[in-house]
Amino acid sequence: MDSEHILFLVVGVVVVVAVGRLITHSGRSYVGRGQSAPGAASGANLVAVLFHLVGLGLVALLAVPSFGGPTDVRFLIRLGVLLLVIAAVYGITLTMLNRRRDEVLATELEAQPRHDPGEVTYGVGPEEQVEPVEPDQRPGMPR
Repeated sequence: MDSEHILFLVVGVVVVVAVGRLITHSGRSYVGRGQSAPGAASGANLVAVLFHLVGLGLVALLAVPSFGGPTDVRFLIRLGVLLLVIAAVYGITLTMLNRRRDEVLATELEAQPRHDPGEVTYGVGPEEQVEPVEPDQRPGMPR
């Protein structure tokens, strides 16, 4: 293996790990909406692991083919192809995180108590109901 392949592997691994860490860190907040939703961190971690595996596999595959031209041109071609493919994988990863976030939101909505639609609360919570009064019963009003 020559220095061009080694350099590409090192740069590729650094790029994949940096983007993967960004997905891991930001994915937890995104899926959990900044809260500690159950399963949000584990779902984001699973998606990030998948991204790492696909990205590192692509780095290994892109290091193999031979491109014509000088060494620096071959390196830039490999790097350009890697960045484009990583961008596509990143987009797919965001789609997966979006689905996971939708699942967490749906679970939260299902867990919330439902109010009786016939219940009159006048903007006050159901534990503090306000009963309407007749116009002649209002305090401070002349009869």
